[in-house]
Amino acid sequence: MPFTEWTLAVGNGNVPGKSFPSNQSTDWIEIPESLLLPSSGNPIHTITSTVYPDFAQRFHNVSYLTERSIITPTNANVTEINSHMLALIPGMPRTYFSGDSLHTDASDPDRLEAEYPTEFLNSLSFNGCPEHQIDLKVFAPIMLLRNLNPSLVFVMVHA
Repeated sequence: MPFTEWTLAVGNGNVPGKSFPSNQSTDWIEIPESLLLPSSGNPIHTITSTVYPDFAQRFHNVSYLTERSIITPTNANVTEINSHMLALIPGMPRTYFSGDSLHTDASDPDRLEAEYPTEFLNSLSFNGCPEHQIDLKVFAPIMLLRNLNPSLVFVMVHA
């Protein structure tokens, strides 16, 4: 059964539950062996090479890229996968940094800057928002999610 059909079957409640001797609940389901990736020493390489076979030769092909995706639960996973994939693209990376600062009309902006230093702001990681530091290469595929403040657009580039 293809992944899409199996996922729909799970969502519709058509996949039988599985219980274990110590757990009488049938809240567990078994994933078919055909949908599992083989275990290897490097899980990031395994999933990226399975989803994006021949990526190093095909990263410039838009239709190849739009037909695939890797969905992860955390920004840490995203960063690790992005770093691995970026290493497969030829060329030198350039590092871009966000411009994190406080915007306040408060009567005591110095106090706010002391409570929320730039280093702290740069360490924050929110789902759906890029990290403070992003490495890119020429021809690396990127996806712009959104600009949170379109009236203030600037990029700080460090080579």
